[in-house]
Amino acid sequence: MYFLTDGAVDGGEKMVEEVLQFNRRGAGPAAVINTIAMMQPKAATDLLEMATKTRGTFTVVNSDGTTEQIRR
Repeated sequence: MYFLTDGAVDGGEKMVEEVLQFNRRGAGPAAVINTIAMMQPKAATDLLEMATKTRGTFTVVNSDGTTEQIRR
């Protein structure tokens, strides 16, 4: 699954926890969530946490179009 955003949200920590709880509900294995921040460094903390906790990757798309994958 891919989760991407172009902005940081208020209550980002709560949003991450809600997504993680929902992801653990199913009978099968939890989904791997890859996250992408579109030119928004403020979203990095929450998106990195979501990706890390679900075995996904976190990528930042910079304003010049370059990308970088960030790992914890």
